[in-house]
Amino acid sequence: MQLSTDFNYTYYQKRKCLHCGSPIPDQAHAARKFCIPLKLPDGSIKNCKDDFHAENRKEENLPYRLIGEFHKRIHQNILNLYASEKEIVSLDKISQYGIDLSRPVKFIVDTDQGYFFYFIEFGFKQLPGNQFKIFKHEYSFK
Repeated sequence: MQLSTDFNYTYYQKRKCLHCGSPIPDQAHAARKFCIPLKLPDGSIKNCKDDFHAENRKEENLPYRLIGEFHKRIHQNILNLYASEKEIVSLDKISQYGIDLSRPVKFIVDTDQGYFFYFIEFGFKQLPGNQFKIFKHEYSFK
């Protein structure tokens, strides 16, 4: 909605934008809680409603973003470990590279084959004697 520019607005109701605190004209719809979106000279759009909700979503999504950042960091650590040690590694080497096996994306206990720890692109299979085999997998964690 765009308010006409050739009209004198009144502000008797003292309504204010929930995001920036600018006054909202009495002539705007009674349900309006934010400024009317405004196209700026540089082509961008000032939209208090979107900005307000984006800030709230950012806080709500923080724990999920941190999980993603953790797995991105672990993936890089696994790539470095795989490049230097290849397939068979000790638990000490895994710890040395900062890989936390207690936080995989997927964990499987197979009574015949043992424990499997799945991360992005790579997995670890536990072998006897605190040894682990690193392998690439095709799982998609969508």
